[in-house]
Amino acid sequence: DKEAKLQGELAFSQQRVAAIDVKYQEIKNDLISQEKIIKAFEEGHRSEMEVHILNELHTLQTSVERKERRFEVAQKEAEAKLSQLEHAAVTAAQDAETFKSRLAETKKELDQRTNDLEATREKFKHASDERIRLEALTREQGDALQEVTNERD
Repeated sequence: DKEAKLQGELAFSQQRVAAIDVKYQEIKNDLISQEKIIKAFEEGHRSEMEVHILNELHTLQTSVERKERRFEVAQKEAEAKLSQLEHAAVTAAQDAETFKSRLAETKKELDQRTNDLEATREKFKHASDERIRLEALTREQGDALQEVTNERD
C-alpha cells in the first residue's frame, strides 16, 4: 500500500516535470521570437511606435526571465521530490524484504516448535503406556501376593 502510494506520487511528479518542460519551451520560443524582433528594429529606423513596441518587448523579456527562474526553482523542487520518492520506494522495498525474512524465520521457528511438541507428545504417550503396563504388573503382583498370603493362612 505504501509502495503504491509512492508510485502514484512519483508518477504525479514526473507528469508535473513534463508539463513544466513544455511551458519552458513555449517561453523560450517566445523569447527567441522577441529577440529577433528587437534585432530587426535595431537595424532599421525607430519610430515612436517602434520604441513603444521595444519597451513592451523588454517588459515581456523581463517577465519571461522571471518565469524561467521560477521554472528552474520548480524543476529543482520536482527533482528533489522525485529523489525523495525514489528513496522512499527503495526503503519500502528494503522494509518488505526485512519483513519477508523475519516471517520466514518465524515460520521456521514455529515449525521447530511444532516438531518439538510432537516429539514431546510421543514421549508422553510412551510414558503413559509404560505407566499403564507397570500398574497392570503391580496389580498382578499384588494379586499373586494376596493368593500366596491366602494360601498360607
